[in-house]
Amino acid sequence: MAAPVVVYIDDDEQSARDVQRALYKHLSIKFIKPDEKLDDLMEKIFSFHPDAIIVDFRLSDMILNIEYDGYSVLQQVLEVKDRFPVFILTSNEADAFAEVDDVNFVYEKNQLHGSSTFAERVVKQIDKYKKKLEEKEDRLLELIDKSKEQELTQPEEEELIDLDGFIEKSLDKKSALPDELKVTTNERRLSDILARVDALVEKVNVRLPKP
Repeated sequence: MAAPVVVYIDDDEQSARDVQRALYKHLSIKFIKPDEKLDDLMEKIFSFHPDAIIVDFRLSDMILNIEYDGYSVLQQVLEVKDRFPVFILTSNEADAFAEVDDVNFVYEKNQLHGSSTFAERVVKQIDKYKKKLEEKEDRLLELIDKSKEQELTQPEEEELIDLDGFIEKSLDKKSALPDELKVTTNERRLSDILARVDALVEKVNVRLPKP
């Protein structure tokens, strides 16, 4: 089985090589430097179709004109892909803790050496993310199949809407249809979901191939 693809963003090439050496047995690391514009960096990140993202907390020590940090990258990633596995590495945990709302995203770089704990945590989060999506996808398809044979109950229709929203926001949060626009208890609403679901399932299958 191929190693999970993880994009690592850092302004320091030597630090990036250290990270690659520490994690290569578990993960396929794709190193990229930060771009001047965060939007350009995001485009580059997702061109690798990563399974997870690791970013250095300070991104402007070696490169001028970088006006964002690793936490800004993390926030932007989660704006696009809800619940996606993202990790911040830092040489100064206290600085990161002072600025990051959720300290569970933050890890000291010295944790990478002499232990596989961090790599195992990354792999575990990737597996957890994929498993949750696959479970939701299976249930979504089950309800869609049922709707073709018989009318769904009100709770099932509401569950279908929730599942559709969960998967879509996890794959591409920015293009997800707001929940308040997903009208319940009418044929037009269900038809809209059925019309969109083929493209959604294709998206899931491309990103999350079954073993």
